[in-house]
Amino acid sequence: MTSARTILSSGTSAALEAASARWLAHVAARPGLAALVLVALVLALDLAGNLALPPLDRTEVIYAQTAKQMLEADGPGWGSWTAPAFQAEPKFEKPLAVLWLQAGSAWVSGQVDQIRGYRIPSILGTILAVLFTFWGARRLFDARVAFLGAALLATMLVITVQATLAMPEALMLAATSAALFALGRAYVTDDAARWDPANAFVFWTALGLGVLVNVVTVPLISLLTALALVAWDRGNAGWLKRLWSLLGILVFLVLAALWPLVLWQAGALDAALAQWRAEGLHLLLGPQEMKWRVVPGLFVVFLLLGMFPAGLFLGPALLTAWRERATPAVRFLAAWIVPYLLFLELFTRKTPLYMVQAMLPPLAVLFAVWVMRRDSDAEQSADAALHERRWFRLGTYGWLALVVGLVIALWVLPFLLKMWVSPLAVLLGLATLALGFIAAKAMLEGHRVAAATSLVAMAIAFNNLTMPVTFAGLRPVWVSSEIRAAVDALRRCSSFNVDLIGHTEPSVVFELGTGTWRHTSAMKPVSMPHKPPELKPVLPVVSEGHLKTATRSRPSPKRALACIAAYDFIQGCSLRLTVDASQFQQSVFETKFKDCPLPDRFRCENVPLTPMIGRMCK
Repeated sequence: MTSARTILSSGTSAALEAASARWLAHVAARPGLAALVLVALVLALDLAGNLALPPLDRTEVIYAQTAKQMLEADGPGWGSWTAPAFQAEPKFEKPLAVLWLQAGSAWVSGQVDQIRGYRIPSILGTILAVLFTFWGARRLFDARVAFLGAALLATMLVITVQATLAMPEALMLAATSAALFALGRAYVTDDAARWDPANAFVFWTALGLGVLVNVVTVPLISLLTALALVAWDRGNAGWLKRLWSLLGILVFLVLAALWPLVLWQAGALDAALAQWRAEGLHLLLGPQEMKWRVVPGLFVVFLLLGMFPAGLFLGPALLTAWRERATPAVRFLAAWIVPYLLFLELFTRKTPLYMVQAMLPPLAVLFAVWVMRRDSDAEQSADAALHERRWFRLGTYGWLALVVGLVIALWVLPFLLKMWVSPLAVLLGLATLALGFIAAKAMLEGHRVAAATSLVAMAIAFNNLTMPVTFAGLRPVWVSSEIRAAVDALRRCSSFNVDLIGHTEPSVVFELGTGTWRHTSAMKPVSMPHKPPELKPVLPVVSEGHLKTATRSRPSPKRALACIAAYDFIQGCSLRLTVDASQFQQSVFETKFKDCPLPDRFRCENVPLTPMIGRMCK
């Protein structure tokens, strides 16, 4: 086996630098090949998690279930293509275009009852965002910077999370990338009189698509960026004329008006306006309002976390951006980031996870500018001295320590839930650590391209370790999916509806069906479908910890069909749920369920009464 000293030797880093630089130049010079490589990179990073991860409460499930009810179209109150609803609750604040795409992708893929069918638009949106970053940055910098910037964007944590979930953020990022890079091209054009009608048309079309999927975010970022550039140039706004396109403006107006026009044509506009008035303008600024006031600096923290692992290049890239702030392209990237970040910190109360991704494309390109900067930097001695500075070395070591800590945490996590770490998780963790050490070593020795390529390879190993292998394998955490697995096994013996008592997360509706009833206790329904369930027996699935204060007695151990041990990570407590057959006559119980095949983990004798972790849910 090759020793670690050999792997991390300076000669090996130099050879990797040379090979990476040659490969990067070869791919970047061929736009078609570069696009194919970037698509393959996004799929390698995100596809397995997109397919394997169970439904994640709560925002994702509300989108997916609302889209699912469009396909069901089972009468008034169940939702339709023009009157979206989650069970009987209207959801006019959810963008229709996103719901249509999710419903269409689930229908085309044949995955109507699986969350993966509703996640297809997210991974397609991520692919488009990465490609738009590549194509847009090629107009501002050279092809190598553009390709590397797009690749680094694909690795960032927030981007990979949003590619995995059935939410509009990835589509919004694609529209943001297209619109803002078109704006940047208009700004950096050398000839003041030059006007590119195709670029202007792209800008307005992307702006309209952004309104369709997120209402105001894309126009807001465009406006803030343009105002910042005009202020930076002391009032010079002549370049904005290059964005004039009558056809583009007409397309923007049509796209922006499509949502209310569809609602008006369907007779649902009045109901939508009533909901929008009741819930306020916060609906326009994000998908979910926080229940607590945002702490100052929280968006900065989420931005720093969200750019992992590419954040390795943050410090030197910001230093380079400051030194080259007179360069129009660099100035444009800064104007994209800073005003929007200030706006979020000052005015927004939304979950940062849903807001910071719009600043990641310009940051990724800035990182690539620094990585490739030595090819055109005349001050070689000053540039080399950067790698000897204390802050640079401490930052690199800190990044490496974060990689090591995350891998160890992912290895330990299964043991907390009384499970074993899988051999594949061990192998992927070791690969992540090895590639992380190589990237850090190359970084310290000044082999930047080698560090970047090692980082991208590390991100592939880390993402697959995290999403499809570790998180998706933590069965007790996915409470609703475990309930579905137990219920599906019992439904093979007899058909019945489900009544949830004590576990009210929206994911149970997606997993068990739109007609599922949820109760906080035996007497308090939290949601009721518009229509009564079909005339089938109703089996309660009872969270026993909730029944201590309820009027209902505990399920009879003799009539318990299945038991489920789980951990509710949203509430931070353990659950023990019982599928109760007490309402059945003894003869029916004996004939239909007594010998029903059931996975061993759902047999009540195998499910302890004690909490899995910490306390039982109350």
